[in-house]
Amino acid sequence: MVKNILKILISGGLFFWLVQQGKIDTNLIKKLALEPKLIALSLSLVILQNFINAWRWVQILSTQTKNKLNYFYLTGVNWIGLFFNTVLPGAVTGDLIKMFYLKQVDSNLSKTSMFLTVLMDRIYGLIGLITLMGIISLFRFNTLTNISPGLEKIVYFNLILLFGVAIFFIVVFFPKSLQLKIQESTKRIPIIGKKTIHLNECFWMMANEKKTLFKCIGSSLVAHNFGILAFFTITSPFYGTQINFLDIFSIVPIGMIITAIPISPGGLGVGHAAFEKLFQYFNVMNGANLFNIFWIIFIFNNLLGVIPYLFLSKKKEMTLKEAESSSS
Repeated sequence: MVKNILKILISGGLFFWLVQQGKIDTNLIKKLALEPKLIALSLSLVILQNFINAWRWVQILSTQTKNKLNYFYLTGVNWIGLFFNTVLPGAVTGDLIKMFYLKQVDSNLSKTSMFLTVLMDRIYGLIGLITLMGIISLFRFNTLTNISPGLEKIVYFNLILLFGVAIFFIVVFFPKSLQLKIQESTKRIPIIGKKTIHLNECFWMMANEKKTLFKCIGSSLVAHNFGILAFFTITSPFYGTQINFLDIFSIVPIGMIITAIPISPGGLGVGHAAFEKLFQYFNVMNGANLFNIFWIIFIFNNLLGVIPYLFLSKKKEMTLKEAESSSS
């Protein structure tokens, strides 16, 4: 409870400070309301991203169960997770709800297996995001480093993260014998060894399921492209200066990573502050406003998760009534 209150205070305080500083302008939202086609297109891209992310989760789940998986059912479950992450306090509330629905997919799934599928899904998504911004930063290196000193630092930071992903892939292809030695050695590390057992299991599971790994990272790259395109679609008319579409790949992924850190509900305040700073590197002084209009699309998309929640709840209720009728 204390942790959640602190998160709300931090996010609310940041948001209020940005409003007081004139960084967030409600007039921009009014202007956006006059562009229904932009709203529809951006929301459609975010929803499409949801469907791709759900497909990735299904691939991961297929490594943990022999039961036939219903893609559309699990897409709904994934959306329900987004809904509860938005409306309830706590960073993992939605994940816990998703684990509840997984029990209906396969009652033999252990808590560890369910937790690992959720964790692996997030890791694959993060690897895809880092890979995307790293490749674009490398491809646009000369252009980006000449825009501003601050952006130059961001580009080098992106490349360091890309190097980390390259190391990850090298380790994944270690021989099985070396993998086992590393796994056992990690468990013996004082204090943190036992606490990282789940993470260890997750990592080596990825290493041994290479086909799933590459499918999931590939789908992450596609999904993030749609997410960033949705951001560009809804915000680009309000930049006030011309920015190459490829160049926003150098900063938007970092902003999204910061927003995903469980400091505030839905990235409120924290995301606004991050995008305010990141867009200043392109001499755009309304970054908080830009994030604000995308944040509205993002939150609305998450709230749409109430539809599959109500549908699945009603379906479960009907199933229980049918079972009662047949038994009587």
